[in-house]
This record gives sequence, structure tokens and C-alpha cells, in this order.
Amino acid sequence: MPDERHNSWLKDVLGIDTEKYVAALSAGAQTVRTAMVRGADAAEDGVIAGAKAVAGLASKGLNAIEDGVLATETAPYEAAMKSLDAEIKHVADAGLDTRHYAAQEKSIRDAYADAIKIADKPTRAIALGKVVLRANQAAADAKADVARVSKSAVEGVSAAVTHLRDGAKALIDKLPQANKQKPELAKRLSELDASIAAVGKVDDRAARAKQLKQISATADLLMDAAVRAAGAQDSDAVQAVYSSALKDRYGFEITNPSGMKNTHLDKVYQMFEKVPETDVVQGKLKTLTYQPVDEKGKKNRGAAYGGAVIEMGDYGDEKWPYKDPKTGADAPVNGFSISTLHELGHSVDDRFKIMDENQGKPGGGGWRKETLEKVADAFIGQFKAGAGKKLKIDDKQLGDLVRGALGGAGVKKPDKMSNEDWAVLQPTLEICAKRRNDKWPWGSPHEIGGRAYHEAYENDWVSYDMAVRKKALTVRDYQWRAPGEWFAELYAYSYFNSKPPPPGVDGAITAYMYGGKAAAAAAPSAKK
Repeated sequence: MPDERHNSWLKDVLGIDTEKYVAALSAGAQTVRTAMVRGADAAEDGVIAGAKAVAGLASKGLNAIEDGVLATETAPYEAAMKSLDAEIKHVADAGLDTRHYAAQEKSIRDAYADAIKIADKPTRAIALGKVVLRANQAAADAKADVARVSKSAVEGVSAAVTHLRDGAKALIDKLPQANKQKPELAKRLSELDASIAAVGKVDDRAARAKQLKQISATADLLMDAAVRAAGAQDSDAVQAVYSSALKDRYGFEITNPSGMKNTHLDKVYQMFEKVPETDVVQGKLKTLTYQPVDEKGKKNRGAAYGGAVIEMGDYGDEKWPYKDPKTGADAPVNGFSISTLHELGHSVDDRFKIMDENQGKPGGGGWRKETLEKVADAFIGQFKAGAGKKLKIDDKQLGDLVRGALGGAGVKKPDKMSNEDWAVLQPTLEICAKRRNDKWPWGSPHEIGGRAYHEAYENDWVSYDMAVRKKALTVRDYQWRAPGEWFAELYAYSYFNSKPPPPGVDGAITAYMYGGKAAAAAAPSAKK
């Protein structure tokens, strides 16, 4: 109880009546004693009820945590998609084709819809996390591209048109007065000038961008006609015009370290005119370069893509053996032109991660990543179930021979193996040796359990669904080298011929080819 000193302090400082304070303390103590007695009486009964209450709260807590995790994953996804939608709107406002951005957005939304349905919550959280990463990357890539593509659509195309117009005029002016084509070309030049003057008065950027794309095609046709009339197809002056037009329009660098003459920049411009602006003006295409000699010191007759760089070899005007995928009829095309589109296709695939998401689908080739060991197991299994049923050979020796043939050790008869046994085993080993990438195995597939296995690139093994290959989807055997080649070949053939890819191609892939959204809607995958 408070002493005299405390009584004075309580009353004078805090204004508390000490008598009432003491009485309250006594009453409080009695209340505590009563509660303790009652609590002891109720303890036994309360244990069960308390346990149930705790269990209920724990369950609610866990559900709240899981819901919180879901909300944590969903919020970043929604934010990223909102950002991506905004960038797509900017592209549309610029008067440009948005189909590839829209196709990427749909692919991400489809992946999210699939992930959110996963019943197992940890698995769902992982799937949602992957979708969020995709959405964030797509939004960031779009933001980086949009400013460039918007500028390209107006200022870039305007500059390119000026280069083509001036180049054509220089060639037309040099034509002799007696040249029968000169009057018609001069008339077309005058009409082009009128179109350029008219579009310069259009204030709306989207409307101007659409008109400029048409004017660019007109200017290119005029330039091409003037070049033919002057007989100057590969002249340095003509290539310089197209070099300036490409760089100013699309914003990528052009390098030619060896000074190679066959740059065919006119064909590059014409091929890039066939595709949406957004396929060329993007972060995965920064340089076009030329390399006339391959790694073996021979004339480079091919092309390559990697690290946002397209490398073209020393092409002439040779035709490449493509075929109509529907009829199988020969459909040869200019090698340089189709290769330009093929390598651009790799760039587009790299930018939008198309085959990363779709390669395993039937309409994507039914591709699967493999290892040398898995491929060896497939061949060993086929051999044991067939010709090797009666062959007495140690499993280790058989495995070593198969893996050796696949790995590049060649095909050699073991010293202690009889000629009869070797005659049974050798054909399988020969097939294995021909699965290596330097043997062009995509041109002679070997089927095992409905799949074809081979080395696509050095130490990079794949397999694909043979049932898919047997459908009318192939434009060239090289298409079946790897998932990326499968896309690039169809992309190139589609845009080169200005027609949608074969019907069997999945809609998520078709969306990036000629016909875009409409072609994707017509794909079998869209009708399921």
C-alpha cells in the first residue's frame, strides 16, 4: 500500500484520491483471485475448445498466407501487363502494326490462365513466378523498342524515301534522251514528288506513318526500275543509296570489313519492306554485316544470326530449292533474299521467345531437348528389340560402341567380334554416326518410337515428332535441324511469298508470320 510520501505524490501531482485508490486495488485483487479459481475450474474444459480454436486460427492463417503469396505474384503480373498494354497502345497510336506485340501479350496471358488453374499451391506459385518474369521482360523490351519504332515509322521512313528518290533521280537524269524508258520514269518521279509533298502536310503521325509506308514501297519500285534501266544493279552508288536508306529507316549498323561487293542491300531493303516495322526495329537486331569467307577459308555461301547480328555471306543470284508445303511442288527462290528473311526470323524469335514457349506443341514441330546419353538409349533400345535380339554382346560394349558412333569416334569393328555379329550391328552404328550435325541428319531422319533424333549443333541434341514432319508443313529439309530453324524457315517462306504458313502450324506461331492475327485465328489450334 502507498506510504505517506506516496500518498502526497499521488494526490498533489496526479490528483488521485488515495483512499479510493487503495479500495480499488483491494477490489482488483479480489477479482484476480476469483478469476484464478474460475480459470482453474474451467481449464480442463477449455483445453479442447482452445485446441479447436487454435487449429481454426492456424488454418485461417495458412490460407491467408497462401492468398497473400498469390496476391504477391498476381500484383506484379498485373502491373507488368498494364505496362505492356500501354506500350502496345503507343505502337498503335504511331500507326504501326501491333500484331507481334499483341501475340506476345496473348501468349503471356494464356500462360497465366494455365498457371492460375494449378491446384498444387507451391507448383502454382512457381508457375506464376515464371509468368511474372516473362511479363516484366516483355514490358521492358517493348518500352525499349517503342520509342525507336515510332521514330522509324515517320522520320526514319521519310529519310529513306528521300535517299531512294534522290538515287532514282540521279540514275534517270543520266539516261540518254533516246532511252525509251526515260519519259515514263520521269513521270513516276514527278508523281512520287507530289506524294512526298502531300504527306508532309499531314499532321497526324499515325496517318502519316501509314502513308509513308506506301510511299516507301513506291520509291523503292521507282529506284529498282531506274537501276534496271541504267544497268547499274550492283554499282557502288546504288548500294550506297540502299545502305543510307536502311540505316536511316531502321537504325541498325551496316558493316562490310572486307569490302565485299555482293552486298545486295537493295534486296535487304525489299525483304524488310515485306515484314512489319516492329520485326526490324527491335533490340535483337543491331547490326547487318558481311563475311565472304567461312571458318574453313572457303567462300561463304550461307548466313548466320547471333548476338543481335545478322551475318550474310557472298551470294550471287543463285536459286535455293524450296518447295510448296501443301503440294510438295518445287518452289525455288532467290538464295540471298530468302536467307535475309530467314536470319531476320531468328532475330524475331530471339526477341519474342516464340519457340521457347511453343516448340513442344504438335503445331510447333513437337521438339524436345535431348542428351547424347538419351539418344544412345533410344538407339540401343531399338536395336535390342529388333536386329540385335539374337546378338550376344555385353551391354557395356554395345553402349560404348553406340555412344562412340554418336559422339564422333567413328564406326570400327571390335577385334574380337565375328563378321556375322558385325554384320548385324554395323548398320545401326552407321545410322548413329550419320546423326551428327555435320552429316545433315535432318535430310535423312531415322525414326525411333515415332521420333527422330540428331545433333542439331555441336553437342546440342534434339528430337522431334515424326508424325508432325509427315504433315504438309515442310518448305525445306533444313527446317528440321532445330526449333529455331523450324520457325525461321516458315517465317521466311511465308513473308517471301506473302501468304500464311501451312494450316498445321500452331496459332501462337502463325501470329508472327504473314497474315498475322487472321492467320492465327484460322490455325487448327485456335479452333479447339
